[in-house]
Amino acid sequence: MDTQPPKLPRDDVDAMLDQPSSPGLELVPLSVGVHADDLPWAEEVCARLAAHADARVRANAIVGFAHLARRFHNLSFIAQAIVQASQKDPDAAVREQAVAAVAELRRSLRPHAGG
Repeated sequence: MDTQPPKLPRDDVDAMLDQPSSPGLELVPLSVGVHADDLPWAEEVCARLAAHADARVRANAIVGFAHLARRFHNLSFIAQAIVQASQKDPDAAVREQAVAAVAELRRSLRPHAGG
């Protein structure tokens, strides 16, 4: 079953980020990855959640980065570094998502001109 996450309003996302134990927080990076139009803001959301204590939230943050890469064909070097580093997360599910996300980044990101 391949269903899209709900589109969460930016104000709701920001409010949930202010309360790290918000119910449904694991959906935030998926929603942002699929629906956000502001790449820098979406990357910041995923970056914050990639450091969350809950492994489900971290894993979904990595998936969120992959969605952003697929949609925008661009990710900051910081976002790419977070995805790379997540391959060494203590949680196996996060590591698995990171491996898949690295492959997605390779497919989706435009090469940078000039090296």
